[in-house]
Amino acid sequence: MIDWIQEHAWASWLGAAVILAAVELLSLDLVLLMFAIGALAAALTAALGGPAWLAIAVFAVVSLLLLLVVRPSMVAKLPRRTHPRDGAQQPRRPHGRRLGARLRHQRPGAARRRAVVGSSGSAR
Repeated sequence: MIDWIQEHAWASWLGAAVILAAVELLSLDLVLLMFAIGALAAALTAALGGPAWLAIAVFAVVSLLLLLVVRPSMVAKLPRRTHPRDGAQQPRRPHGRRLGARLRHQRPGAARRRAVVGSSGSAR
């Protein structure tokens, strides 16, 4: 089995790319897609007769570049996910937490008092 993998390294990389792309369809996070594209680049390297260490290096470099350069812009262009319970889009604060996450567990009216009183605690 090991001999076949070494002789047909391009097919092994291609198989890894297909598996990674298939699992990406379940996660939809675009991370595994970047690894799948890196595996395709490694398959091309192996098919052209490159040694195994070069295919691994190509896989690592291409995947890392795609993760750091391409993925952030792709994620920014995707529509935001909706809330799983009601399908409504949840507004988010700049640091990523949902707006209503903290207010849901407070006493009724606490948010209104905070808005009137302000963060310093003195009434305006």
